[in-house]
Amino acid sequence: RLYPSRVRLNEKFIAQSGDTEIIVYPGKDKRLALIQVFGQIRPNEKFGDCLVEAKNKIVPVLNWLTMCADESLPIIQENWVGLPSGDIHFITSKSPSDIRIDPQDFTEHHPLRDAQSLYRLGLNCNEPIYAFLSFWRAYEAIDSIQKDWIKIYRERHLENDEFSGLLKGYGQLLIPDHPAFDEYRGQKLNKAADALRDKFRNSIAHAHIQDNANLLTGSDEESHQRVRAALATLRYVVKTKLDFLNRIFWAARDLSERDSASIN
Repeated sequence: RLYPSRVRLNEKFIAQSGDTEIIVYPGKDKRLALIQVFGQIRPNEKFGDCLVEAKNKIVPVLNWLTMCADESLPIIQENWVGLPSGDIHFITSKSPSDIRIDPQDFTEHHPLRDAQSLYRLGLNCNEPIYAFLSFWRAYEAIDSIQKDWIKIYRERHLENDEFSGLLKGYGQLLIPDHPAFDEYRGQKLNKAADALRDKFRNSIAHAHIQDNANLLTGSDEESHQRVRAALATLRYVVKTKLDFLNRIFWAARDLSERDSASIN
């Protein structure tokens, strides 16, 4: 949940950053509401490029406000207004559809506890850089337990063709062919995760690396957008693995109970 900002302003003020004037507005309640910057659009420049440039220009003001108030200042909506055309583009969050759950489906598969907790923390994080890190840790938690448990279940239920097919299907999971997954479409989950690790993990986890072009600190909007796009793929990898492992654990439990009942 997003709470009103603690930053209070009696009136708008103008901050100067280089040649750029950044206008900061309060709302009716005198709390921080809007940051505005003007720019000259170049021929054939896209809407997205304008937003990248504008957000890079307001970074010093966002940093200053954050340090003064010591609070997060998430951007909940981005607007682009063309002058004199009056054309308006905006980006804002969208509420997802409701999900109806069945309480009878509740169970805890203890080996998945850490990975599920890290996945939940990733969803709770509004900042893509740290959400990525949490999802990556969830992926590592899955990786640390999956081989041993799949080996145990494969040996225990070797003669059950349906269960063996389930285990085989786990290793063949693919990223869907959807634009949201960009260059990772159609790849196996582990291959996509390896590529994401090589491309982003060290750049996020460390503030000083030799390749400064890949440094990810949130100060550059273009690199920030790359992380946001990659986040969709990593989140899909982790959620899909967790869901499928949950199916495997459920199936193994049912087989064990059935075998126990037949013995008795």
